[in-house]
Amino acid sequence: MDIADGHLVTLAAQFSASQQRRHLLGKIIRIAEEQTKKTSEKLNHHQSTSQSIMEGMINSLESMLFGLGLEDDQEKKLMELANHTSLQLQEASRSTEDLDRELGVIVESLYSLMQKES
Repeated sequence: MDIADGHLVTLAAQFSASQQRRHLLGKIIRIAEEQTKKTSEKLNHHQSTSQSIMEGMINSLESMLFGLGLEDDQEKKLMELANHTSLQLQEASRSTEDLDRELGVIVESLYSLMQKES
């Protein structure tokens, strides 16, 4: 009877420790989800703001070119530079999308770890 009681106490302690780990892991997952969501929102805002700024700059540049008295090839070079820069910003935006996906992998990994704990 004493051996069974000792074994029962050990099992109860293991179960309690497992429950505490699951609870702690649940908290970590909730925090990671919240932070991932906030970061994703900031990345999306930054992406749209950058694109709007670039579009505004290109429109302003096009308007200004007429009044600067530049030759056609000079105007063309300036517009090519602006358009090239815009394309580079779009490429950079794609890398923020990759980062957003990578953040999601962290949360998925935590969920997977929690399932293994079950």
